[in-house]
Amino acid sequence: MTNFEYKVVKHNSQLINPYELSFRTINEFETVYTFIVKDNLLVSVGESTVLPGYSDDTQNQVYMKTLKLVDECEENDFKDYLNFYSSTDTLGFRTVSFLSALEIVVNFNNLFSSNLISAPVIGLSIGSSERKLNEEIPYLSKNYKEIKVKVGKDVSADISKVKHIQNLLPDGLKLRIDANQGYSMSQATNFLSSISPKSIQHIEQPLVVDEWSNMAKLNEQFSDFKFALDESISNSNDIHLAYEKKACSVIKLKLFKCGSIMNTLEMCRLASDYGFEIVLGNGVQNILGTLYEVLIYNRLLEEGIKLHSLESIGFLKNKPVLTNLFSIRSSQLILKPDKIREYYNSFYVQLNKTGKNN
Repeated sequence: MTNFEYKVVKHNSQLINPYELSFRTINEFETVYTFIVKDNLLVSVGESTVLPGYSDDTQNQVYMKTLKLVDECEENDFKDYLNFYSSTDTLGFRTVSFLSALEIVVNFNNLFSSNLISAPVIGLSIGSSERKLNEEIPYLSKNYKEIKVKVGKDVSADISKVKHIQNLLPDGLKLRIDANQGYSMSQATNFLSSISPKSIQHIEQPLVVDEWSNMAKLNEQFSDFKFALDESISNSNDIHLAYEKKACSVIKLKLFKCGSIMNTLEMCRLASDYGFEIVLGNGVQNILGTLYEVLIYNRLLEEGIKLHSLESIGFLKNKPVLTNLFSIRSSQLILKPDKIREYYNSFYVQLNKTGKNN
């Protein structure tokens, strides 16, 4: 533990365009970073970008908890400390910044020496009017095999939007529809009764998090559709419950919700053991969180666990877009871990110059 230094920082980054969810419009990412440094060189860094709606945690609460975790860790061995937290199921946004940084040191210390790491990703549709969709969907269709669209605010408008997109989609492309808990049971029934399952990969989180029985009813009544749960899944018990209730066939997981890299791996393994299809990825995170989810994706692939294309594209919403750190070719996201470390090392150096801690 000696020779390591830690710096916990609150940092807000502006978005190119507002990101509209059914429950909130986001104009900036509110992040807590943890830097681990040895001999004035950046060894590792972790991120937690909060999003009310997925948890009750605020940026300041995550920041204060992270400081506490750092203090606790300084009195313990790295591996013992991580083993302790891997035995609990109460991880989440408050632990992921520090624990993921620590896990890179202990379990994945060759990551940042890699030149390239890659995984398939989706394209995100943000158009609302038919005119914008007419421009956007053909472009996305050339570059991605799966496209995600947000609904959940106005059922009538959502129905029209989905039908229009389906008419524009070439054969073979898949559409993911995410309602972000935006519908009541009657609204969800109306929506599903009015659209065709053609080209739809799955419908994500149409109802609020605790509507297990109603999700089971939707799953039974609309058997031509597949349903995914995201906000409903916070821990392994939720995966058990989704299986018992027959509430969905797809589980959506995020590193920040799971609370650590190793816990994300374990929850993905559990979902796979139950026979769920798995989606991994976060639309509200910086490029560091994306890197760690791509790492998780590849580790699971090595174990023979198949996942759908990642939704780890939050960093594309950042201003400016860090085009020197990644590329996207034929729906494949290619990241440059060595360059990403250089970027965060420069960020850390600048923080030290300004003396900024939050």
